[in-house]
Amino acid sequence: MKKVVFAVLFLLLGFAVSAHANGTYGTCCTSGSQKVCCLTNVLIAGCPGFSSWPNQNDCALCCPIPSAGDNQTICADDNVSLSGNVDPLVYDSVKWTTNGDGSFVDDTALNTTYTPSPNDISFGSVTLTLTVTASVQEGICGASGLAGDGGTPCPPKSDSLKVTINQLPHCTITLDPDAADGSVLAGTEHTASVPSAGTGATYQWVIQDENGNSLITADNGNSVTWTAPQHPGKVYINVKVTDGKGCSCTYDPEIGEKGKGIPVLVQINVRALSGWGTAIFALLLTGLAVAILRRRKAA
Repeated sequence: MKKVVFAVLFLLLGFAVSAHANGTYGTCCTSGSQKVCCLTNVLIAGCPGFSSWPNQNDCALCCPIPSAGDNQTICADDNVSLSGNVDPLVYDSVKWTTNGDGSFVDDTALNTTYTPSPNDISFGSVTLTLTVTASVQEGICGASGLAGDGGTPCPPKSDSLKVTINQLPHCTITLDPDAADGSVLAGTEHTASVPSAGTGATYQWVIQDENGNSLITADNGNSVTWTAPQHPGKVYINVKVTDGKGCSCTYDPEIGEKGKGIPVLVQINVRALSGWGTAIFALLLTGLAVAILRRRKAA
């Protein structure tokens, strides 16, 4: 008896599946040029607004449902890459909007880019919304085609994501008083520092002479000690700070030699000269003075 009941149930199930003209139960399928959601006598999977329908051979015309994507976290110097989606892909238009005042590359494309404004960055977050409009009607159709019952016009539907904007660390370099005026004496020791970027931050200092030789003698994180070379020329001081959230800044002065950092002029330290060096320097100065006096007398 159990075998007979099982066989009958199997035949009925097979008939129900084969009788469904538009696809497998609980999935979206295509009928003509429209995308529809297939029904069962229990629920309409993927078709909001329809919970049941008595005829297993009916389909429901689905209003398009937008998906803006997952929430994002970016740094203040980043843009937001957007990859929206609409299901089913039967719609008239899509549009991105913001509760801030940044800009989209193309606010009518599913995949686009948003650039946060200074106000967005200052506020620390922005909400981006994807809205879809469609002229199709949500309703039912028979298994033989999209006969329908007139249905209900699809209203605009929206989905949003939140973008959290992390501030950049500060890369303003402070030099010690002896170097603050932009010049130092050859062979002298100095310090440079930036504000602490908190737990987990890293500091990549670059302090070099014009030949690319490193002058750092002690690296203490957000502060560093360096020694000027023994020859005249320029020293460049730069730093890259990356905080614990992965946001970075690099010092780049608005004036001066961009990309190299702070330029510091290295001058000869007369006091550091000794022995023959001092004597030779004195002779040079004496010779220069004699030459000037002779020219004056000749005039």
